[in-house]
Amino acid sequence: MTATIHPPDSGTSPPAAAGRRALLAVGVTLLATFMDLLDATIVGVAIPRMQRDLFAGNSAMQWVVAAYVLAFAVLLVIGGRLGDILGRKKMFLAGVAGFTLASIACALAFTPAMLIGARILQGASAAIMIPQVLSVIRVELPESQRGPAYALYGIVTSLATVLGPITGGLLVEADLFGLGWRMIFLINVPAGLLAFAAAAVLLRDSRERESQRLDLVGAGLLAAALMLLLYPLVQGHETGWPVAGFVAMACSLPLFAAFARYEQLKAARDGSPLVALPLFRRPAFTGGLLLAFLLFSQVSSFFFVFVIHLQTGLGFSPLRTGVTLLWWSAGVIVAGGLAVRLAPRLGRRLIGAGSLLVALGMAAMSLTLQLTGTGIDPWVVGPAMILTALGVGAITPVLLDTVIVGVPARDAGAASGVINTMMQVGAAAGIAVVGAVFFTVLSAQAAGRADALVPRLRAEVAAAEVVPARTQAAAVTLLRDCVDERVDTRNSFLPPPACFAAMGKPEAIPPGTAVRVLETLDREITVAREEAFTLALKVAVWYHVLAALLGLALIRLLPR
Repeated sequence: MTATIHPPDSGTSPPAAAGRRALLAVGVTLLATFMDLLDATIVGVAIPRMQRDLFAGNSAMQWVVAAYVLAFAVLLVIGGRLGDILGRKKMFLAGVAGFTLASIACALAFTPAMLIGARILQGASAAIMIPQVLSVIRVELPESQRGPAYALYGIVTSLATVLGPITGGLLVEADLFGLGWRMIFLINVPAGLLAFAAAAVLLRDSRERESQRLDLVGAGLLAAALMLLLYPLVQGHETGWPVAGFVAMACSLPLFAAFARYEQLKAARDGSPLVALPLFRRPAFTGGLLLAFLLFSQVSSFFFVFVIHLQTGLGFSPLRTGVTLLWWSAGVIVAGGLAVRLAPRLGRRLIGAGSLLVALGMAAMSLTLQLTGTGIDPWVVGPAMILTALGVGAITPVLLDTVIVGVPARDAGAASGVINTMMQVGAAAGIAVVGAVFFTVLSAQAAGRADALVPRLRAEVAAAEVVPARTQAAAVTLLRDCVDERVDTRNSFLPPPACFAAMGKPEAIPPGTAVRVLETLDREITVAREEAFTLALKVAVWYHVLAALLGLALIRLLPR
């Protein structure tokens, strides 16, 4: 989800009335926006298939999502400034070209590291491309025509939100040309080529008369601080939460302090810091910033763990997953349309009502999982998802404008950039924190459920009559570790590492016997996996309940 970016006033005056060329130019930028948002919502549905094909760990899949968001967050403000300095047409073309090439790199990736690197390039390209979109609307169209254009921008973002999950499900399920999940990236190529060619012909270049300088040092400090904080959170459950991880997170604090100090010096020296620190002296702005952080941390992280639960834990197909997520899309669109009409009358009370709906929706999701266990389907989770989506849809369209109301006009552009950046940082942080909780609970549950199957394993090994009595205990231990990983990790075409170990020790258990024992317990292992994933999700969604309630408490800081 990408928030609206309100650019500052431009030094380039729009024409008195937009002609066909200007309208087509705006349409081209909206095509790029659609491509970016569609890509963001498609990826979530395909994550389990990516892991299966790339034999990637859980943390690698977190980085596939979080790396894009982090790159977008850190470079978003710089992308807008580059457009002001070098020209919006040049930067838009560079962003579209980079996004298209990065999409090809994602489709060609054959290791998790390659996919993560390509996703970083995608996020960086989007950070250059997306800030130019609303700037182009403002430059190309007269004031009387901007309202309909902004409304069309909202329609495009909503349409991408709706089509993303179902399109992703269809593409992965169809397995076109045997490419599977790779098609979700390759569909960006024709759209990107069309957007680039059309923009090269239709867009007129524009830039600010007096633009600020780039703050590359500030961006570097912020990126380093965020990595020190988020990397240990993402990797922790796979590395056993080592002390070094907590040391790294602690080291992020002085780096954030160094970033703040540098921004003060940068503002005093040339008036062009990455972040305008005086804005934080306003309680309304700080409260709105925290609300934006909490909201986006909830949305991104819920989609991440919910898709994994459906496909890996319960065996949903990508298409069935996409259909399930349509409940969310419908709720967001309905609430968003109502929110725009009600915002002038309700103000911050609308944001409070949305936060309450999110808390109730996530609590209802936990209750649904408690009552139905592993026997859920799209109709069962629909009410809880719609309730949550109505809350998100009520908050998102009005949060930024509600916060900006209290900011002086001269600082509106900087404030908008900071809030949009914080939304993306919140998304990355949410994936890290909720993903860590989800996978930690999952691993703990997997171990317990594998232990419960040890008596059956012992009986099956003894019944095989080909395992010597002296090695039966070792055989059961090997198979128990294999079961543990089959419950915990996502299925792939190859067995988990512990299962390789079990097959590779014929002195303890013949390979054929190991396979037959595991096949005998296949149904019990499947049930154990479903139960472990369901409990992990049931625990993880309480982050969303607590975050929504905390957001409800922050409403008092916003202007009435």
